[in-house]
Amino acid sequence: MYQPPLCEPSDLPSTALLPKIGTDSGLTDFLSLPSSFGAINSGETFTSYISLFNKSNSDVLNVMIKADLEGPLRSDTLLEVPYSQMIPLLKANQSIDYIVQHEVQEEGMHMLVCNIHYNRIDGEKKLLKKSFKFQVDNPFDIKYHTHRIQDKVHLEIQLLNNSKMPLYIDSLKFEPSPAFSVTDSNNLIEEKHQQETSPLSVKFLKQSNSRHYLYTLTHNKTFPLVPNSKDEINLGQFSIVWKSNFGETGRLTRSDVNCQNFHLKDVEVQITGLPATLNLEEMVVANLFLTNRTLKTLNLGLFFNNDKMSGILITGLSGKSLGQLSQSEIKKIPLTLFPVKPGVQKITGIKIVDMQTGSFYEFDDLVDVYVNA
Repeated sequence: MYQPPLCEPSDLPSTALLPKIGTDSGLTDFLSLPSSFGAINSGETFTSYISLFNKSNSDVLNVMIKADLEGPLRSDTLLEVPYSQMIPLLKANQSIDYIVQHEVQEEGMHMLVCNIHYNRIDGEKKLLKKSFKFQVDNPFDIKYHTHRIQDKVHLEIQLLNNSKMPLYIDSLKFEPSPAFSVTDSNNLIEEKHQQETSPLSVKFLKQSNSRHYLYTLTHNKTFPLVPNSKDEINLGQFSIVWKSNFGETGRLTRSDVNCQNFHLKDVEVQITGLPATLNLEEMVVANLFLTNRTLKTLNLGLFFNNDKMSGILITGLSGKSLGQLSQSEIKKIPLTLFPVKPGVQKITGIKIVDMQTGSFYEFDDLVDVYVNA
């Protein structure tokens, strides 16, 4: 008996993909069926073929149909043929077919509910209701770990494959919030291992396996940090695109990448323009940059505390009014320094006072400078 071929040899990937994905990726030469009927992952596109078939021996009139996808928290209408667009006649043994699609983002039990209103040939109104249940699972378990060092945050993202099949990671991206700039440390690892197989270059993530991604975020000082009700700062959002065994694309975006508030001072001070070394008893002029980190306008004054100065003295008028400084505004102030001791010395003794409230901010360890004898 002749057995028709199930596929042509050219349809099989054979070993063409092996150099890129490795032999342990979970791929075979054949497409695999879904792990279970009626299951889908959140972030993937739900596709359904709806066929309305008149199996009776008589025609039906004025057919209206509505299909809703009901999730744990929301309901979406996927198909609606209202009264104004109703089907005037559906003959016996005829069908009307539709294809609906929707990207599901909620986990848990979902139900496709179809309601069909129609009139029998004798005028009697009828309602047909059908529902189909299916489970939406979370394909990934995503965890965040943050480590803060001054104005930098080292973010570690752990991605665990929760599904019952290997998933192909198509793209993975972290987009920082406007208050931060980001350095992708994963690219540095790949460049370092470009002559060998880097763990991050393997795109397949087998079931129950995890992978870690590293990012370094630097605070953009032109943007104030605004914490939420939990005293957390939003770092940005993490998005991932993957493909399942059949090649369906899934997308997932997480915008809850947070860390504890920095609790920076309302006023930030930086000193720039210093040479590599200073000479003993030779004056040098540096630049003092003052930044308002609050959400309001401040009226500030600049004071010097001589008791805290040791190896380097700051000359000039103490108690000078700096005027008003609006939100995120930066003011440049010349600062005259006079080294009086050799060796490594600290610039200390700067105090900024809010002239309206009387509150003050002291800066006693701004920068270390080497003084030549």
